[in-house]
Order: sequence, then structure tokens, then C-alpha cells
Amino acid sequence: MATVELVTAKDLNGIQEANQKILDRLGFLEGLLQVSVSLAKEKQDRYMSANSMAAYYDIGVSTWWEWVRDGKVPPAEKIGPNTSRWRLADVEQALQARGQGEGKI
Repeated sequence: MATVELVTAKDLNGIQEANQKILDRLGFLEGLLQVSVSLAKEKQDRYMSANSMAAYYDIGVSTWWEWVRDGKVPPAEKIGPNTSRWRLADVEQALQARGQGEGKI
């Protein structure tokens, strides 16, 4: 014969509180995921100057231009008559392909 347990209001409140904590954590994780996707998209669309790229990789500007000359990074895109920029995602992809790893060198 099956045993039936009585659930009190106190038990229900405890269960509801535990469920709410789980939902709060899931909401937090969903928020983190959205921020991560947003940052990845922003990074993909970011165009940077030679000075900014050098600062990002913590190298000198002359070293950056050496990387460009040697083909270590892709050439800049012309975005205006006197303005060239590199797309950060393209540079990181090129460095990964060369075995430099992700992010700063």
C-alpha cells in the first residue's frame, strides 16, 4: 500500500523559494550569455587604427607595421580617402591561423 505524505504550507513555501532561486540563477546565466554574444558581435564589428591595434596587442606601432608588411596580419581596409582600419575579428582570425592563439600575444 502506498504511503501518502502531507505537505504543509511551510514545505510549499520552501519549495517555492528553492524554485525561485533556480529561476533567478537561470535568468542570471541567460543574461551572461546575452552579454557574451553582444560582446562577440561588437568585437567582430570593431575597426581599429594602427595605434589602437598596437596598444591592444601591447606592441609598438613600428612592430604592428612590421606585422602588416610581413603578412602576419591582413592588410587594412580603406574606409576613407586618408583612413585605413583593421577589423579586429579578421586580425585575431589571422593570428589564430598562424598559431599565435586568441587574444593578446
